[in-house]
Amino acid sequence: MATSMQVPNFGLHLKDFDPAKKKEVIVGQGALDVPGIVTVLKEINFKGYVNLEYELNEQNPTPDMAEGLRALAAAVKKVG
Repeated sequence: MATSMQVPNFGLHLKDFDPAKKKEVIVGQGALDVPGIVTVLKEINFKGYVNLEYELNEQNPTPDMAEGLRALAAAVKKVG
């Protein structure tokens, strides 16, 4: 696993994708290994921002974003 970043990094965008469906999905529902990312961020003592990127359901993205945030929060809880 990574142990450090080569240059300062102030933020990270997370966006998920389902390769079988060939489309963007809510963070935590696709190929993105959210717990794995959280693990690496913890290992390198990441102190920046993590943003969820989501461009579907333009009329009402709030419920889907909340679901993605729950997936991220569950990964943080799991990793500790």
